[in-house]
Amino acid sequence: MSVPVAHWDEDGRQGAYDLRFVIDGRSVAVEVKRLVNQQFRRAAAAADQAGYTLDDRLTRSWHASLEFSASWKAVRAEIPALLVELEEIDWQGRRPRETRVGRPIVHDSLARLGVVNVFSLDPTEKHPPGFYLMPSAWGGGVPGIDTLPAFVARKLASQDVGKLLQQLAAADADERHAFLFVGWEHMEHICLDRGSDDLPDTDPQLPFPVDGVWLASTTSGSRLIAWLTNRGWINGVFADSEWEARQ
Repeated sequence: MSVPVAHWDEDGRQGAYDLRFVIDGRSVAVEVKRLVNQQFRRAAAAADQAGYTLDDRLTRSWHASLEFSASWKAVRAEIPALLVELEEIDWQGRRPRETRVGRPIVHDSLARLGVVNVFSLDPTEKHPPGFYLMPSAWGGGVPGIDTLPAFVARKLASQDVGKLLQQLAAADADERHAFLFVGWEHMEHICLDRGSDDLPDTDPQLPFPVDGVWLASTTSGSRLIAWLTNRGWINGVFADSEWEARQ
């Protein structure tokens, strides 16, 4: 759009919306929001730090998925003994609820610890007997570009953006836009990878007071797109240096 953009929540305006620009004689207030799941990111970091744990009490290679809110310290302390019990009955399932019949105490312990999926594989040289803990799966299949309008509407209707809506409602401007940086834990960030100029065919349903939305992912390979009331969906451009603070 080639217009100057001002940081608005500074110089005595702390607590106001984030950015402001003027285009075609109309003032635009912009509030920025990073769409990330902190519990998922903490769980992913804990999994990376823990890595694969060797355990000579086991004969198989075990993989367990945990709720985001699970205590990784508690799981690491208790799960080896539970896996030993599953090996004793040659358990070949995946869902902890399936252990209710053969090992009801194990079932209750797995539920208490927040284990949502557990299975084993034959050990290999790379993965000898032991276990690996990981956060439960996030997202689903790879979405298409036309899923973005519904994604935007869903996120702007959630409690997570309450402050964004309040900031924009209080803005003295002709238009009020939300700028959403989509974290990698949301599968929709794939739609924002560079290499495509495709845009959605449908308009997003925006809540009051939002009448424009900008989308980019938190990765350096992101593209920038926007939906504006008088233009529909458009492609934008950001310099690579702009992404360093958005990781």
